[in-house]
Order: sequence, then structure tokens, then C-alpha cells
Amino acid sequence: MRMLLIIRLLLCFYAWQWIGGSYSFGQDPKMRSAGRAIANANAAELPLSIYILYFDQSSPKLRPGVKVTLDSIAQQLAGQPAWIATVTGYTDNVGKRELNLVLAERRSKTVADYLKQRGVHPDQIIVKWEEPELKASAENQEDTKTISRRVAVQLSPK
Repeated sequence: MRMLLIIRLLLCFYAWQWIGGSYSFGQDPKMRSAGRAIANANAAELPLSIYILYFDQSSPKLRPGVKVTLDSIAQQLAGQPAWIATVTGYTDNVGKRELNLVLAERRSKTVADYLKQRGVHPDQIIVKWEEPELKASAENQEDTKTISRRVAVQLSPK
């Protein structure tokens, strides 16, 4: 039951990403532009933003739509030196665990490198990767695999 709920939540994230970009939790529309700095705000006042970026199977290459989202993230981080981005790579559960870990690492490093190329200071980026966390269910096997091929970028105060 819990697994089904997780799958449904991830499917919602996937649908949101596919329809129009990334998903931000609790972000006031007035605060989306990098020019509206919150340099003196404490951690409780800062919005939590999580962006989910999807990848093709067995690929660490960025999709064209992902680059638009990353450009926006880079602009926000460049204007907010007090923020950090935690970049976490994931894979589906197809294939060998060791190869999936390498792929998750490559995905997260690809995103981090892209952000650095767009002017984000390396000290503002934390790179992590995880092993496959979800077992594919018989009902939505391909959907589960698709939403597992991702990198999550979380913006938060240092």
C-alpha cells in the first residue's frame, strides 16, 4: 500500500515535469526571480525548492527541456550566494547494482557540471547519488522505471 502511494506521488512529479518544467514546494511566485534576494532571511523564511529532472534509460545526457530548468536554477544560485543546491542522482532497478550506482553518479555530476558552467560557484553544489530505491510493481513497471531515472535538485540555505 505504501509502495503504491510512493509510485503515485512520483508519477505526479513526472507528469508535472513533462507538462511544464520542474516542481517547487512552497515557493512564492514573487520570489522566483533571482533578483529578489533573501540574503538576510533566516532558514525558516526561505522557500524550499525541489526540482526533478528526468533522464533517458542508461543515459547521463541532459534532455533539452532539462537544460531550461537548469538555466533557471543556475540563475537563482548565482544571485543567492547563501543558497546551496543538493544534487542527487537516481536510476531504475534494471541491470547490475554497481552499474546503476555509476550511472546515478554520472547523472548527478552532469547536472553539477552544467550548473558550474552557468556560473554557479562549486561551493554551492553538493553532489550525491543513490542506489535504486523502488522495486517495479507488476502494475506500472515501465512507469516506475521511467520516474526512477532522475536527478533531484534541492535548493536550500547554507
